[in-house]
Amino acid sequence: MSSWSTDETVYPKGWKYKEVEESGRKGWKNKEGEELGESHHRIMAPGGMSFASVRSALEHAIRNKYPESDIAMLRAAMINNHWKTNESLPPNWFFKTRGSQNAISIVDHEGKVYQSREEAISKISDKSFVTHIRNLNI
Repeated sequence: MSSWSTDETVYPKGWKYKEVEESGRKGWKNKEGEELGESHHRIMAPGGMSFASVRSALEHAIRNKYPESDIAMLRAAMINNHWKTNESLPPNWFFKTRGSQNAISIVDHEGKVYQSREEAISKISDKSFVTHIRNLNI
């Protein structure tokens, strides 16, 4: 792991990150078919609490009512950490495929992660989002 860094163009003031490389993650391959690692950022909030990912930092910030500007920056950082948005999803929702195009993770507007469309549909509290999730075709 690298040392902690700051970048106020990517993360809120007082937040730190470090690049983490996970080598040989099963299912991640380059175009030659070789297994690849995936780098992502480990995050540290002001005060020293650390998170394994931007997604978990985002969920913590939302749950603990951090300033909306901090939450907005963490949401933007999700894109830099392999998450995507889609017009089929509600605002502030993200997804990424895992291994194959059939495996998907979805993050809702509160930062909660679901490991499939079916799990998201069954567990979300606001059922108005169900149609959005069902329409997500990747």
